[in-house]
Amino acid sequence: MNSLTREQRETLSQYQTITKTKVDEALSQLIKYNWDLQRATDHTFETSRSSQRVPAVRPESRPFRFSSILFWPFGLAWNITWSLVSFASYDFKQVFESRYGSSHVDFFQAGYNQALEKAKNESRLLLVILQSDDHDQTQLFCRETLTSKCLIDYTREKNILIWGGNVKESESHKVSFSLKATRYPFSALIGLKDRKMTVIERLEGYQSAEEMKAKLDSVIQKVGEMTINTEREKERRLREEQDMAYLKSLRADQEKTRKIKKEREEEEKREREREEEEEKRERYVLYLFSQFPKEPKEGKLTRLNFRLPNGERMVRSFNEDDNLDTLYQFIEIYPLLKSNCHKMNDIKPKDYIHKYTFKIHNSYPRIQYEPNKDIKLSTIPSLWPSATLVIDDE
Repeated sequence: MNSLTREQRETLSQYQTITKTKVDEALSQLIKYNWDLQRATDHTFETSRSSQRVPAVRPESRPFRFSSILFWPFGLAWNITWSLVSFASYDFKQVFESRYGSSHVDFFQAGYNQALEKAKNESRLLLVILQSDDHDQTQLFCRETLTSKCLIDYTREKNILIWGGNVKESESHKVSFSLKATRYPFSALIGLKDRKMTVIERLEGYQSAEEMKAKLDSVIQKVGEMTINTEREKERRLREEQDMAYLKSLRADQEKTRKIKKEREEEEKREREREEEEEKRERYVLYLFSQFPKEPKEGKLTRLNFRLPNGERMVRSFNEDDNLDTLYQFIEIYPLLKSNCHKMNDIKPKDYIHKYTFKIHNSYPRIQYEPNKDIKLSTIPSLWPSATLVIDDE
């Protein structure tokens, strides 16, 4: 069913309404006839008529057609064609007026399927009236009920679409079969329910105009109440859906606001931590500056030439007890030495682990030295008694 197009689902619904068949059988017939509704329904009713041995009686007033001679050899094809054109040949309204006059309820002059489609598209009720010449009450029903001003005015007031037929005609006989008519005159009120045209009420046997009006009115009121209740239920569900959508949107907005607030708070926290870290770093560098010994002038010394990342060069001597970490400390405090800083800090910051942001290595051959307090400079041949070192930012 999910693979059907919208047009095919509507055709399937109409076919089931007309033929009262199950979904599988309906699909099989429609697929067989390439979704041609008229051909599929004609085949179904022709098969039913054959099994019930109900002959299709042609109207006495039907004129001779040359096409009958032309199509006579084609057998079954003629029967299908006859079914398609039978309603056009037999004008129910014309025959009715010839017998009972021109004052009557407003008959829709087209096929039953067209009446169903029109009622569905315009959201109108469809009143199907079927008569049989074999029933004694037919003439009384037509002469007194269907010509009554009371019923004429009522059906116009309620905007009811009316389709009439005589069961001796092929199409009307098919309609009587689909609507399960057993007594005549027969009337069926059809309306749109769950997007499908459905029989709402059946009226079988003779009905006076007043009786028919009262029954129709009762049914229409119930349908109206059902429609109102359905509309109210739809409105209630719509309000619930709108409320749920609003709450969902509100929760989403609240969650978004919460995340933004949390991200802002986390960013502010990280910024404070960065500021605190930077402050501790500055205090630690100042602490190194305050504790760093002056350049030695005598004893066992190594003279090191440094090239800074900005290209600046400087030379300093270190004694045999200085270590690799001493070199890193010197480079770290060099900006303060160069600026003749007078600030001092004798207290080492708590909970702080210093990280150097540069590396020291030989120019050639390249040997990188890591900060280490346990390795003395005097034990490294490449740094003693002199060397040229390069400082690179990480």
